[in-house]
Amino acid sequence: MKPFQGCYYLGAYRAFVSVKNAFLLVHSVSGCSWGALALHQMGRQDAVRQACTMMHEHEVVFGGEQKLRDALEILKNHSPERVYVLNGCPSDMIHDDIQGVIDAADCPFPVKWMNTAGYCGSMRQGYMDAMCFLARNLPNGALKSDMPSVNLVGISLDDFKAEADTESIRSMLEPEVKLNATLPMLDGAHMERFSAANLNLVFRGFEAVGEALKASLGMDYIVVDYPYGAEGSRRFLQRVDTALQTNHRETIAQGFIQAADSTRKVVHLLRLIHQAEAAVAGDYMRSVAMERFLREEMGLRICATLDDRHPAADADEWGERIRNSGTVLVFGSSFQRHVEDEVPARLVRFAYPVLDSVALGYQPYAGFDGLDFLLSDILNAVMTLPYRRSGRFNP
Repeated sequence: MKPFQGCYYLGAYRAFVSVKNAFLLVHSVSGCSWGALALHQMGRQDAVRQACTMMHEHEVVFGGEQKLRDALEILKNHSPERVYVLNGCPSDMIHDDIQGVIDAADCPFPVKWMNTAGYCGSMRQGYMDAMCFLARNLPNGALKSDMPSVNLVGISLDDFKAEADTESIRSMLEPEVKLNATLPMLDGAHMERFSAANLNLVFRGFEAVGEALKASLGMDYIVVDYPYGAEGSRRFLQRVDTALQTNHRETIAQGFIQAADSTRKVVHLLRLIHQAEAAVAGDYMRSVAMERFLREEMGLRICATLDDRHPAADADEWGERIRNSGTVLVFGSSFQRHVEDEVPARLVRFAYPVLDSVALGYQPYAGFDGLDFLLSDILNAVMTLPYRRSGRFNP
């Protein structure tokens, strides 16, 4: 069996590293720090903000609290805005008193700690728990905006095209609705004004975070799907309009005109791949939305799906379903690139983590603006398929 996701610590790291003004201190062995850094740095080399206490055999036997004390003293000389302490399995197994060390250090900046030991659960659970931790620690009391405003909940800094997708969603919402902040991609100013929004837009799968925000800040929320494609964008905006009594009819109409103009340019290619088989693997928020887009708007058949809702999900079984089908397009992360070596198919990268592709500038996949980029990458992938003399699909 090949597990589809990593450990609890890696998921929590993904949330905390998204806080833009935060420094991460990993209280564990070097492997924990390096493993998380490898996933983060390949996508965001401009936002490396972490250090490790470098526990070794001595600390595992006699305790690592002194190394944590020393690390916090060093950080005092660098004056970070805020620090999150993450621990690995070794420091949890030996019961280091991490909170006691933090309290005694009396740092001149806020230091928060959450138990992120890898064996506490799945990567998805670690991500969700860390998101709820952030939600419970946001300040309350900001004055409500004069115009309808919303927060997005669920896009992290390490997500592929995270900032471009956020900007595309902002352009759809405004000027009727202001995008106030995005959790967990926050800085100090965003934290202070987070509670000023009228509503939280919680992406499907993050309902627990919506509940945590409701409990701590008294904020209402609605669940929305990630807005892939023209129809996905229409549904997204209509959900917002229903909740806030706003009107995006003109934005939707213009978005469908834009989509029609684009698809007319490639209608022959779209006809060629109608009812072709595709497979999807990724985090639940994106994978369920991508599956809908591929079925309803692209006319593809989905032969294999895999998401992170089930900790015991087996990537090998997903791969076997692909090998036994006529799959020509695989939508996933860099971890699915091996499929191209096993079957005559092409990988379209859309889900975390993407380590072998870059998308500089404004190249979103979400929203009406994202449709051109998403269609282009799908069709370019199809056009680089090797010629097949036999099989279910022969472009």
